[in-house]
Amino acid sequence: MRSTLLIRCSMVLLWIVLCGLFLTLPWISFYLRPRNTLTILAMPNALNVDMFDAFTKKTGIKVSLSYAENADEIGMKLRATRGRGYDLIMVADYQVPQLINAGIIQRFDKSLLDFFDDLYPALLDHPFDPENRYSIPYCWGVYGFGIDKNYFGADHHFSWSDLFAPSGTFMVGMRDDIRELIFIAAYYLFGHASDLTEEQYDQITALLIAQKRNVIMYADERIDALLVSGTSPFVLTLSSDIARAMSVYPQIDFVIPEGGSFVDIDSFVLSAACNNKTAAYQFLNYLYSEPVLSYYTDRFRLSPPRSAVNSDVKIPLLTHPTEELFSQLRFFDTVIPQYRINAILVALKSA
Repeated sequence: MRSTLLIRCSMVLLWIVLCGLFLTLPWISFYLRPRNTLTILAMPNALNVDMFDAFTKKTGIKVSLSYAENADEIGMKLRATRGRGYDLIMVADYQVPQLINAGIIQRFDKSLLDFFDDLYPALLDHPFDPENRYSIPYCWGVYGFGIDKNYFGADHHFSWSDLFAPSGTFMVGMRDDIRELIFIAAYYLFGHASDLTEEQYDQITALLIAQKRNVIMYADERIDALLVSGTSPFVLTLSSDIARAMSVYPQIDFVIPEGGSFVDIDSFVLSAACNNKTAAYQFLNYLYSEPVLSYYTDRFRLSPPRSAVNSDVKIPLLTHPTEELFSQLRFFDTVIPQYRINAILVALKSA
């Protein structure tokens, strides 16, 4: 009995140590890396190393790219390391105020960014970072419905009711991000997601559990595969996910629900621990240059942040951001208590 308990305790301790090493590895490697090296933390399907060799050849600066699965994992890594081990970080819009308040990121000197004046005004000066002192928009996307036109026909209009109270017999695909689902459910039920009461959280939980019987899968990356394979004719996702599929499959379309939707702006921020700011600014000017940004826009079917870059997203509404479009969109900008997120997630998974 005692030996079994000792083995279990040892295994728990080992996992704690391994998790700690995983989270602090960038911090440790920060002190071991060669000088004149830039370290970037990014989300997938937005950036890769394809164009880095040309930058290194031009400047002599080596670039190390690390990925996180999503914005939440980036936030977890930054909280664990205080940003040490990273120079430039790609973050979601809602994370910027949190990182500012925690002192993890520092202000940009926009006079050193030769592309800043060409950024679309609609992407700038939002409440999460007024005047964009701390964040530089890199790509943006709108939440909506990916649909199969072979199933719904050419003339189609949808609202949030089609997601939460569908009148048809089809199954839907949902994004596997409980925070996003809480926001969307709150706006569907109450028209807002701020200052939610305990009763309202209970109603959100009940709605998501009731909807689950119509959900064929919760997915994040490659949710468009549900459409392509014919598994589901209707999915909730980001425009960039559907744009990739639309470039190959003409039966797939993207629609914004009547009554408006949500927008996500992924931006670069500068770590407060960055000790090679000159290299960071050089890389940003290279990354946002017309040929390089055009490459990544085409490669990942992104909606670009500057007018000098042509969009190939195949979604007319999203070829460039306008004030009219953004008037129909909201940000996921309310801080939802983590215990509430966890409770709703457990309730939904166990239902």
